[in-house]
Amino acid sequence: MVVLKWAAALGFVYVVGGVGTSFLSAETVELETHDPRGGALQTSLWVVDVNGDTWIRATDPEALWFTRLRAAPDVRILRDGVRSARRAVIASGFEDRVEEAMREKYGRADELLAWLRDPDDFVAIRLDATGELDAWDRDAS
Repeated sequence: MVVLKWAAALGFVYVVGGVGTSFLSAETVELETHDPRGGALQTSLWVVDVNGDTWIRATDPEALWFTRLRAAPDVRILRDGVRSARRAVIASGFEDRVEEAMREKYGRADELLAWLRDPDDFVAIRLDATGELDAWDRDAS
């Protein structure tokens, strides 16, 4: 029982001391996916840029937002106040690159996530701009 209390206390210090501030200040995008009936749903996700491409990742391949994205890869994102239409591309073979960029950008918070989830399950997703980008932005303003 004492060991569990110490583990919980140390975990709390780790989260509040290093990870908590990362979570609070971390850049996220709002990803809009659609359910089978066309209803829009938003999910906040971490985002990185690698070689000029915008990337997100699924840390749980069974997550509902990821299931919706696979079924309908035309999505929208809100990043830094700018809305844009994107096509989500699941990019096998890029997981290590995206993981490295996430670790570099999000630090201890990303380390904690890797500890809580199996990194072998992580899926790299590139968000390509679509031809609808300009028209969607005009309509959304």
